[in-house]
Amino acid sequence: MDWAWPTRGAAFIDVACLAIQLIAAGQAAQGAESCAGRCQAWGNADPAAIDAFAAATLRMYQSRARRFPDVSWLDDMAGAARAWAVHRGAGA
Repeated sequence: MDWAWPTRGAAFIDVACLAIQLIAAGQAAQGAESCAGRCQAWGNADPAAIDAFAAATLRMYQSRARRFPDVSWLDDMAGAARAWAVHRGAGA
């Protein structure tokens, strides 16, 4: 559980956040999704919902990186989110 964002949401969201972390750590987007695919919550998710989450996550990290330009990890996460969104065809 991620207590930094204590909210209710779709079961695949924790797995999607892990996929972004894997990409940020150097895993290719396809490999991160392959890992995510081992989780039942990911397999049960509507691909359009995952696409929407990927696009929203990209926008979130881009916005935060612009607001806090001296925080380098936000740029790293924005890059990982971008790679994942592009892989899914959900963002540029």
